[in-house]
Amino acid sequence: MGARRFVATNYLDIKKMNPTLPFVVRECHGAQPNVMARYDFGIEKRVWLNGLTEAEVDGAVEELVTQAGDVNAAMPGN
Repeated sequence: MGARRFVATNYLDIKKMNPTLPFVVRECHGAQPNVMARYDFGIEKRVWLNGLTEAEVDGAVEELVTQAGDVNAAMPGN
């Protein structure tokens, strides 16, 4: 429920502030809720959201955003 509430509450604002950001929501019976970020050089990080509250989901998304600079800077040539 936390992931569902996060999307319902924040989707429009996220898209408004980041119109070119791919933000895909897929519903599937029995699927595990998760959020995935794709950084430079094809590096992906996934966080599972089972049992998290809306606030905890927000924190997980914020953490992925915060990590972007460190992940991208760690790549050779940066």
